[in-house]
Amino acid sequence: MIAALFLAALLQGDSSSVVSVSAEVVDAGPLQPGATFTAALSVGIQGGWHINSHEPLDELLVATVWDPGAAPGIAFDAVAYPHAEVLDLGVLGEMSIWEDEAILRVTGHVAQDAVPGTRVVAGTLQVQACDDSVCLRPARGRRAVKVSMEVVVAGDGAAMITAPDPGLDPVRGPGERAVPSPSEAARLKWGVIGPPVLVFLGPDGTEVRRYPEKVGADEILEALEAARAGEAAETGESRERTGLVLLLAAFIGGLLINLTPCVYPIIGVTVGYFANQKKGGWALPGFYALGIVITFTALFVGAAAGGAMFGALLQSRAVNLAFAALMVILAASSFGAFTIQAPTGLLDKVGGARTGALGAMAMGLTMGITAAPCAGPFILALLPEVFRAGDMATGIKTGLSLSVGLALPYLFLGFFSGRAGAMPKPGGWMEWVKHLLGCAILLVAIWFFQVAVPHNFMISLGVGLTAVGIFLGLMSPHGRDGGMRVVRVVALVAFAGLGPHVIRQGMREGLPFEPYTEEALAAARAEGRPVFIDFTASWCIPCKVMEHGAFKDPAVVAAAQGFVCLQVDLTEDDDS
Repeated sequence: MIAALFLAALLQGDSSSVVSVSAEVVDAGPLQPGATFTAALSVGIQGGWHINSHEPLDELLVATVWDPGAAPGIAFDAVAYPHAEVLDLGVLGEMSIWEDEAILRVTGHVAQDAVPGTRVVAGTLQVQACDDSVCLRPARGRRAVKVSMEVVVAGDGAAMITAPDPGLDPVRGPGERAVPSPSEAARLKWGVIGPPVLVFLGPDGTEVRRYPEKVGADEILEALEAARAGEAAETGESRERTGLVLLLAAFIGGLLINLTPCVYPIIGVTVGYFANQKKGGWALPGFYALGIVITFTALFVGAAAGGAMFGALLQSRAVNLAFAALMVILAASSFGAFTIQAPTGLLDKVGGARTGALGAMAMGLTMGITAAPCAGPFILALLPEVFRAGDMATGIKTGLSLSVGLALPYLFLGFFSGRAGAMPKPGGWMEWVKHLLGCAILLVAIWFFQVAVPHNFMISLGVGLTAVGIFLGLMSPHGRDGGMRVVRVVALVAFAGLGPHVIRQGMREGLPFEPYTEEALAAARAEGRPVFIDFTASWCIPCKVMEHGAFKDPAVVAAAQGFVCLQVDLTEDDDS
């Protein structure tokens, strides 16, 4: 269940935006009652993209399915799909796909008593498109591509037109929609696949800067200044620094895992193992640390690679609610409600120490199994952000940050093995550290909940931080003696002090966006005012980060004075 929830990646647009469809009856001329005929659907696929075949190699990928529909006197057999290619696409692995164009065929039958005339048969195409690194949101359910074709039945007398069934809407393909919604029209006009995209226009309406990704306040300030001056520039390059927060959290988390009851007691044993082999220096600790780095970096690289395949799950409200619930369950483990324990037999197999450099590295490689009861909940809380990024660089950097934090004490104490005896004695303070990790996981749960149920995240986070400070400083039953009293006071002041500041940030007024309309755009151009267009959606994670962060930055709000700020909401209802 947990694995299925985590196999997801960041969605960038709808699959219908990169395919075109055309369906027709292959047989020439009107069809006689009782006749059998062939209909074909041509699916054109934009260059650089491919679509999953009708039998994808992974159950989490969405198959291509054509439902030809039905009409009075017309029925269809099962669809015949063309042969698919199986290609190794690197990050995405092996996939069964179609490229360029796929021709789907189906046999139809005209009833003996069919009334003469023309039927407009309305059907649907379920499809998911991917490139070599990411998959777009599937077009299915209410978002499925509408496909229609005419079937003409011959007969005596003048031909008559038979209206399609009331429930069948002969909607055109994605490239020929009759009346697109205002947000869809804006998306097509500005060439946007999916959010987040920020577009900045000069006073004359010329595009000056564009960011097709999440950016920080510094980048927005530069773009606002350029747009006010009407200085055209290349597409902006993001220098977003929020990724450092993930890496810093992973590093600090790695250090804190060493202080939990599952790991701390074995540090002295491991260092003693190094000392007993009488091989001083960095060699054995270095190989041990290398084993830790390989294990945890491989875990996060695998998460980045697997996450790139499933572009829809983490955009679903239901999935984000499931993640929020999962984080609460994992936090409960950190608070002692239950234990995530590796199988005893597996622990016995990896517990034996081997001598030499290879033995040290083998111990490091299997250290994650020993640490699983305490490290598991925290690592599982980090993985969704790696899935969202969906790129190898994020996976490598996050895995390295965590593993370096985890391995650092072994390097230090292994080199200065004589100092191992100066380590603090195990005690209740280790359970307090475990509670600290559990509180961090609960804060992650707040994030997932606000994605599923949009609200003011900063206020919820501020309340959560205040509650964490009160719990760790005053209520936790562990770590109440010695130097831990000072640590508890620091936690109380830090968290409970930060909470109100975050709440005040959430109550700040942000940029004064108004819904995008062509009239508002024309009025801004007539008045000679620069324009800032934000393409967003309620399920867009980076959009929410900017909404609660950069868009409320006082410097950004001040710099946007005189701008017309327009917002295009690309939110679509979830599939039923």
